[in-house]
Amino acid sequence: MKARHGWYRVWITLGIAAVGLMLLWLAMSRRAEAGIEVRSQTTLDDFNGGEFLRTGLADVGDGAVSLLRAGLSGEWITTVVTAGLTPRWGHTAVYTNGRIYVIGGLDDPAAPNAITATIIQSAAVQSDHNLSPWATVPTNLTAIFPRGTAYGGAVLVNDFLYVIGGRQDLNMENPLQSQVAYARVRPDGTLSPFTATTPLPSGLSNMAVAAWDGWIYVIGGLAQGASITVVDTIYAARPDPATGEISRWALLTWTLPYPLHSHAAVAEQGYLYVIGGMTQTAGSPLFEVWFAPLGAGTLRAPFTRTAALDNNLVELAAIGYNGLLLTSGGLQSTLSDPSPDVRAGVIADSGPVITWTATSLITPPRHAHAMVVLPDGWVYVIGGRGRIGASPIPLTHINAGRLGTEGMGLFVSSGRYLAPPFHLDRRRLLQTLRLHVWRPDSTEIAVRYRVQPQDGFPWGDWGGWLPLTGTGELTVSIPIAAYAQALQYEVALTTTNPLTAPFLLNADLLFEVPDRPPSWIKIATPPGGTAVRPGERLTYTLVLTNDSGATLHGVRLQDDFPAGTSFVEGSVAASPGLSWTVSPSGVVGALDVLGQGQVIRLTFAVTVTAGAGSIENTAYLYTDEFPPDQRSVLHPIAALTGSMDARPPSGGTVFPGDRLTYTVRVTNPALAAIGPVEITGRLPVSITLLPGGIQASAGTVYTNAFPDFRWTLSTVEAGAAAALTMTVRVTDAPFITDGAWLTATAALSGAIPLPLGIVTHEVRQPYIIQVTKTDGKTMADIDALLVYTITLTNTGWVTVTDLRITDTLAGWPWIFFPDQPGASRWVTAWPALGPQATAILTRSARISLSANISDVVAFTNTVIARSFGTSGVPLLESFGASDVTALAGPDLVATIPPDSIQYEEGNPTRTLTFTLQVANVGPGTARPLSGTLQCAPWWVLIGLKINGNPADSRYFSIPARRLAPGESLSQTFVYTTTEAISITRLQAMVDAPAPGFGDPARGCVMEVNEGNNNTLEVWIGQRFRVFLPLVLRSP
Repeated sequence: MKARHGWYRVWITLGIAAVGLMLLWLAMSRRAEAGIEVRSQTTLDDFNGGEFLRTGLADVGDGAVSLLRAGLSGEWITTVVTAGLTPRWGHTAVYTNGRIYVIGGLDDPAAPNAITATIIQSAAVQSDHNLSPWATVPTNLTAIFPRGTAYGGAVLVNDFLYVIGGRQDLNMENPLQSQVAYARVRPDGTLSPFTATTPLPSGLSNMAVAAWDGWIYVIGGLAQGASITVVDTIYAARPDPATGEISRWALLTWTLPYPLHSHAAVAEQGYLYVIGGMTQTAGSPLFEVWFAPLGAGTLRAPFTRTAALDNNLVELAAIGYNGLLLTSGGLQSTLSDPSPDVRAGVIADSGPVITWTATSLITPPRHAHAMVVLPDGWVYVIGGRGRIGASPIPLTHINAGRLGTEGMGLFVSSGRYLAPPFHLDRRRLLQTLRLHVWRPDSTEIAVRYRVQPQDGFPWGDWGGWLPLTGTGELTVSIPIAAYAQALQYEVALTTTNPLTAPFLLNADLLFEVPDRPPSWIKIATPPGGTAVRPGERLTYTLVLTNDSGATLHGVRLQDDFPAGTSFVEGSVAASPGLSWTVSPSGVVGALDVLGQGQVIRLTFAVTVTAGAGSIENTAYLYTDEFPPDQRSVLHPIAALTGSMDARPPSGGTVFPGDRLTYTVRVTNPALAAIGPVEITGRLPVSITLLPGGIQASAGTVYTNAFPDFRWTLSTVEAGAAAALTMTVRVTDAPFITDGAWLTATAALSGAIPLPLGIVTHEVRQPYIIQVTKTDGKTMADIDALLVYTITLTNTGWVTVTDLRITDTLAGWPWIFFPDQPGASRWVTAWPALGPQATAILTRSARISLSANISDVVAFTNTVIARSFGTSGVPLLESFGASDVTALAGPDLVATIPPDSIQYEEGNPTRTLTFTLQVANVGPGTARPLSGTLQCAPWWVLIGLKINGNPADSRYFSIPARRLAPGESLSQTFVYTTTEAISITRLQAMVDAPAPGFGDPARGCVMEVNEGNNNTLEVWIGQRFRVFLPLVLRSP
């Protein structure tokens, strides 16, 4: 990369100037000292309002005026209209007849084989050099370039637009194109249909195209052959000026110094310039610049190398204008980093580039874009390919800027800047014009100014030029001493060193302004707001204190006589030195100068003559230093008295649908009748007037503009009174918010209405929370999980907030919440329940394994909902529901199968063996008690009776300690005795009580039916014989 030379000195200059400007960042208008104010120009917006002649805004701090650098004047404008423009890169652009045309290009970075844009879009250049919204030209390239074209060329020759060659896709997987198409540009900006003409000798892409003196030149590029190669050829053609047809393409003898593609080319001042590019399809960008003299369809000499760029660039854009070259953007050495740089190259008369100057950067950085220049020097950089992070994106961004008119150095040699006027709110004593500048060696700065006495007056003559002496950072104060409303200055800047330029950094205008307006009051006797009656006297006094911090000039106090009064002759009194006059309209006091701290007074009196309405008096203060100011005093005329009240009383609470009655009363306490009388008022919006709800003791009531009402009385007799009642109904609940205030007002009409009262009521929304709770079961066994569904429904029309839902288990701990077994109560917070809304939640409870019907028969689960919020009014303190679930108990039944009985006779021991079956026929699980009755938790006591007498007791083991409903167990019992068993009745009792059986405990299982615990008696016999009776028959 080629290094910069000499430009570092400019940046040092700008850096020092920036430091100076940062020290002067003060606000546009500020206080410098007591009585002195400063108006400043220091920002871009401040300076932009002026006129620039070979000067512009430099990018130093907020803004600074300096000589233009050769190239761009000021900064790029990035707010140009892009609406309607398709994002694209690899396109071309041309300008003619006030319009810019954009041709072809690629528009999809994610698709390597994206079809190129076949559309042509255009926009009109406005008077302010903004653009109209972009529109697609009806004529397109489809007939000649079916897939469109990108990285081709486009030029204007005569009235014809030529589109030349280019590729069909991003990666050149389709053949490069040799087609050439042209269309006439009509005066209205439309294009005639494109016509095909003589094609290029071979398909070309990434070439440069230029037009000069009616000839078209196609320079270098990528050529289509057996493979794609980089070429150094130059083709030229001269279209027919009348028809636009191209008859042939000529191959020039002089070629490029080496094969080149993705470069820029400009025909300027009779020379062809070739800038940047690459020599190989996968090489590195170049920074070389070459030029050759142009002839009629030829080159008059070979290319010569000239001053190079300071960066390697490919896919850059370039234009020429009045002996100046301008390049923008491009890909840098890594081929992945778009450049934002813009460089201006000044051309010598003999063709070489004298120097390249860096100028304002484009945003965003880009490559494969287009650039056009207008005849007035405005340049537009359009579209291209940029990056977001590591991803390339097509752009619609447009930068616009104006070129300078000189190009012989880094800065123009001289220029002037006419500043926008300092315009003040009124005439002020202008004291000083203070300029903050940067003046290097070999530069000059001079200033002059003029003033305007007052708005509407002509500007005064310009003063002479005042040169600013000294070098470096200077602050120069120029005395003004003029009493005026506006000041304008002009600065002249010159330099004899092309590497330096003077800067105007800041301009301040210092002028005298009092610290604040003077204090003044208007006093009335009786005080303002007090009701007065006809015939009473009102005395007005104006008191002015000059505490402004400066002397006031042209002081005038004007107090007009109020309507409905008459002036009291001889009532005027004024401070010494204050001259006053009385006219039919009022009293005026005048003073030329009012010193700091001086106080003046002006007093007069009037008599009330009006019988109704009010007396309003307004006074005005005028000074040269401040805008007019006024004070007013109002006195209502109390010819009538009245009131407004309501039932329920004002300040109370009402509910939707409630009835309200408003009453307005007026009384005439005077000794004569008063009329006509009008009372106006407004009822609340959220009410409905009931039929027959308006009753007036006299007069007429108008409600056509309801809720406004108007009550007119033709007269109110002396000492008489009148009343108006209005009965209304509060709006239904769905149509009014909770906490809304109903406000009703009434007033006696007049110039200033006399209020009769304000009545307010707060509307509160009542609500009920309907609560249901069920687990869907009437009975449940131990260890059962009960899932309760709790439903809360807000039947009101207000959102109920901060609900606390308390779920209480009666029977705890035999029933408990699995999620919090240690508590019998569960509280759930519910943030809000909207109007007419329903909330559903579930809660699980489990019956304990230790629950027993001897301890608890049923479980009652109760839920209570209560709001702790402030919205609405609950009709009950809390809302609740409960659900009862009975505890299912066991029922044990025993049987002895007769065929299971065996008896063995021994000596002396006799043994009785039988099987006992125990079944649970109850709805609940049988579970032996645990230790409370000396029963092991897996035993059931079985009692054995022989011949009705307790004979023995045994414990029956229940596996798993539980016997579910419908389950049964069996166990073989062996009973031994030494007594003989003859005819025997055998009976067993399941869950037998221990008394009588030799066990200290009772039965170990609590049952729902204790009366079926005995088995049927089984009879047992030993050595029975059956004898049949002998019956003798008679012969």
